[in-house]
Amino acid sequence: MNEKLFEALREKYPWCAERERDGLALKLSASPECGDGWNSLLGRLFVCLDSLAMTAKTPIEVNTIKEKFGSLRVYVDLGGSEDFARAVYGAIAEAEEASETICEVCGGPGQLRRLGGAGGWLTTLCQVDGADSPEAVKPQTSRFIAVDQPKKPDP
Repeated sequence: MNEKLFEALREKYPWCAERERDGLALKLSASPECGDGWNSLLGRLFVCLDSLAMTAKTPIEVNTIKEKFGSLRVYVDLGGSEDFARAVYGAIAEAEEASETICEVCGGPGQLRRLGGAGGWLTTLCQVDGADSPEAVKPQTSRFIAVDQPKKPDP
């Protein structure tokens, strides 16, 4: 994502910068490494994460935002309860899944595509932006959320 668009996102959601200073909720450690088309999707995710963090009074640090295998990936550091972690990872999983239907270039309706034939790069593009890569790929149908479980004491 270009820096100008990321700054516009931060201006649209000024709580990002404010919370980054006081450590209460959402902290953005790095700018997104993905296409501009996912800007609105990231904005919706930021609002959701901030709401979860403020409700639980638990900080969330978003330290990586990138495209991987054609869809959005968001990595966070957080504390709090297991329920809080499930809610945060659930919101992230929804955004990641939604990214498989949004063109990473323009933000319009998209489809997961393979560039360069078999073994090529996966990306999510609309028909216009993906005109050179007509091969559509079936999106992942299931996702799982892993939450570290405390070890049970030995009997």
